[in-house]
Amino acid sequence: MAVKAIQDNNIQPWPDGAILAKVLWKRVEGQNDLIVAGDFIHAEFMIKNKVKYATTDGWGWARWVGKELKPFGKTPAFTATCTNCHSPVKALDYVYTMPLKLKK
Repeated sequence: MAVKAIQDNNIQPWPDGAILAKVLWKRVEGQNDLIVAGDFIHAEFMIKNKVKYATTDGWGWARWVGKELKPFGKTPAFTATCTNCHSPVKALDYVYTMPLKLKK
């Protein structure tokens, strides 16, 4: 759904069903000053559904931390951390990183 939305330039707002993912690793300087991926930090997802996630700006949020993939947050209220962080980009449908334009 997200790839088709990018292809169709239909990301403001993102359509229901779009799922965005981000994976983070520690930054490590390798040989010849190259930057390489170090230890895994966490994986995050944003799932768009205006009805199901109406109380969290139309997005469902998920994060798994460390190699153990421990779920982030002890209660469903953890989403306040996500929505508060993403509020500066409300005008971009709460998404910080805009996708590259893909050819059809």
